Amino acid sequence: MFAKTGKIQTVFFALLLLCSGCGYSNPYLAAQSSGEDELDKISFHIIMWKNETGELGYQADIHKRLIYWFNKAPNWQIVQQAEQADYVVNGIVRSADFPGLSYDQFENVRELRAEIWFSYEVTDRTTDEPVLEHVNLVKRETFSVNDSATTTEGAKKEALGRIADDIADEIYIRLLHKLAERT
Repeated sequence: MFAKTGKIQTVFFALLLLCSGCGYSNPYLAAQSSGEDELDKISFHIIMWKNETGELGYQADIHKRLIYWFNKAPNWQIVQQAEQADYVVNGIVRSADFPGLSYDQFENVRELRAEIWFSYEVTDRTTDEPVLEHVNLVKRETFSVNDSATTTEGAKKEALGRIADDIADEIYIRLLHKLAERT
C-alpha cells in the first residue's frame, strides 16, 4: 500500500513540476514568438575596408570579425545592400608594421610586435552624418620569432587575427554605447 502511494505521489509531483516549469524563458525565443518583427531591428551594411598594407586579405579578416561581433546583438542585423541599412560601417587599414622588440646575445630578433594603423567611420544613412568616427588608431600585439619561418608566419597570423578581433570588438562596443545614448 505504501509503495503504491509513494509512486502516485512521485508521479503527481513530477506532473506538477512539468506543468509549473521553472519560470525561465529564453528572451530571444520570446521576442521571436511575441510578434516582434524585422522592423524593430537596426540594420548595418559593412563595407569591405580598403587595405593599404602588404598583408593580403587582412581587410577580409576584419570584415568577418565585424560580422561576427555585430551578429551578437539581438536587435542588429547585417544587410547586403547599403540602401537597406540604417548605418554603414566603413574603414581603412592604413599600415602594418613589425618592429623588433627583443633580441638575443647575437642581435637576432626574438620577438616582434605587429602594429596595425587604421581608421573607421559609422555613418547614419538617413542624415549622412558620422555617428562614430576614429582616425589613425593603432592596435599592437606581440609575437615570437622562431627559427622556422613557417612557425613565425603562423605566430604573425595569430597576432594579426587578435588585432582584427580587437578592432571589431572595439567598434561593436563603442557603437553599442553611442546608439544607447541616442535612444
